[in-house]
Parts: sequence; structure tokens; C-alpha cells
Amino acid sequence: MKTPTVTICNLVYNHEKWLRRCFDGFVMQRTSFPFEVLSHDDASTDGSADIIREYEARYPDIFRPIYQTENQYSKGRGIFIPILLPKVRGKYIALCEGDDYWTDPDKLQMQVDFLESHPDYAMVYTQTRSYHESQHRYGRVRGGAATTDLRTLIDRNCIYTQTVVMRREAVERYVAEVAPQERGWRMGDYPMWLYFAATSKIGFIERPTAVYRLLAESASHSRSFDKMIGFVESTAEVSRFMVQSYAPELEAEVEKVALRERFIISYKHGRYAEARELYEEIVRRGYTYSSHDSRALRRRYFKTRLQLLVRGVW
Repeated sequence: MKTPTVTICNLVYNHEKWLRRCFDGFVMQRTSFPFEVLSHDDASTDGSADIIREYEARYPDIFRPIYQTENQYSKGRGIFIPILLPKVRGKYIALCEGDDYWTDPDKLQMQVDFLESHPDYAMVYTQTRSYHESQHRYGRVRGGAATTDLRTLIDRNCIYTQTVVMRREAVERYVAEVAPQERGWRMGDYPMWLYFAATSKIGFIERPTAVYRLLAESASHSRSFDKMIGFVESTAEVSRFMVQSYAPELEAEVEKVALRERFIISYKHGRYAEARELYEEIVRRGYTYSSHDSRALRRRYFKTRLQLLVRGVW
């Protein structure tokens, strides 16, 4: 088998009902170069491993599976950096978990062409379309910004993992310099985006190439107030590390964004007294946001006041 130009890193855990669609998005890619799929099954308890074996048999030159007998995630072990990255053979790395999928057969070719012609860029990403699993409907197109720099990504993560293609050497440099596996961060992709933005450039192609499945419970979406606040705090921790290391002039930006996100989560979970205190702290600190964010914050604050007045606790 020829050395692949791209390695697709595919994380699977109990994705049986979505996995064939995910794999079909890989094998339909029209490329002038070979690519491989490193599919890691984290000891799924459904039929995910059987589907991986099926595609391995049908496409032996593409699929290189890894089957775990014990769930690594539950043991607090990372998967991408310690397990998959050492096995990557491609010059470039694409990412897609087993519950998401690609829709554009030219995705990889388009992104590799971009990186080949822009050697100063570490990564390129595209738009994606959301799919609301509980409602069985597609949502809006997501992702992208006019400029994907460090300030933009601290304000809002506009990069969806299943749309990304990265240089392997940039990922290896990130691991060597930042040692993310030693930091206990709750997310694996966002710190990479920040690092690439701080030390290199990130490209964006305004074209939807994938579908992002919105589940009721995930690392970044949960009905649990504590989980969501924990995610915000971990995001802020990652951002603080990156700006302290590479852009200390943005430290105030991190705190401003964290306060905004805590207010929004408190409001959405009906914790109106906390939301009021957080909004008033925003005002005290004199933080300013985009006109769109400012209007949304004020609207939520007025609704918070109304709820507290109705309850007689304002």
C-alpha cells in the first residue's frame, strides 16, 4: 500500500446506528492521493466493532482499525494523542467521530490543495450543517469567521472538528510544546485550534462539507447545569494557558468571555438570581461585546428581572 497523504482519525464508541453513514462519507472521497482511516473502537457494547470489521474487509487498503477490550475514556486516558497520533502515516490529519459524517466527496482534495498551496497554514476547516438528533431535523449551517485568529477563537469556537484537516507536523509540534495530555483539560480539539491560531495560521473554506450531530448529552451540550459550568471553566482554563503563553495582551478577553458564558448558562437553566449577579458583574467591569451579543445579553437580563419580579425576589 502506498503511504497515505491523509490519515482520518475516527473515534468510535457505541455509534452503531450512525457508523455506516460516517464510513460512507470517507470512502466516497474523490482524491488524487491515497488516504487511510484509523478507526478506534473504545470497547463499544453495541455492534460498532462489527461494522468496523465489515468495512475493513471491504476496504482493506483504507481501514486500519484499533479495537479496545477496555474502555479507555472511562479510565481517564486520552485517545487521539497517545493512541492514534503515533500510528498516523499521513502528512495531513483529518478528524471525524463516528456519529458525525461528511457530505462533500471533494472535501479532502479541496483541503489538501489549500494546505499544499499555503505552507504557512497549520490547518484548514469548512462549514458544517447541524442535525438535531432528538427532533430528527437538520439545522442551520455553522462554523467559520471572517478571520480565524486567537481573539476570534477565544470569543467563540467557530471550528467544528469533523471539518478539519491539519498538518501532522503542526500537531506533533503542539504536543511537544504544550504537553496537553498532562494538563487534564476536558476537551482535546479546542486547545489545538488556539495553539495553531497563536503560532501559525488557520484557513477557512466557506462551504459545508459535513454534518454535526447534536445529541442531548455530550461534552459540550448537557442538561446538567454543573456539567455546562464545568465545561465553561475548562474552556477558560485552556484559553488562559494559551494567552499567558503566547498573547498576554488578551488575558482580559478570556475573563470577559467566561463571564458572558456563565451568565448565559445560568439564564438557560433558570438560575435567575445567579444570572442577575453575573450580568451586574459584567456591567461593573465595563465589559463590552459585539452589538449582537450585547442585545442578546440585555434581552436575557430583562427576562431575568421579569422572572425574579414574578417570584417576588428582585
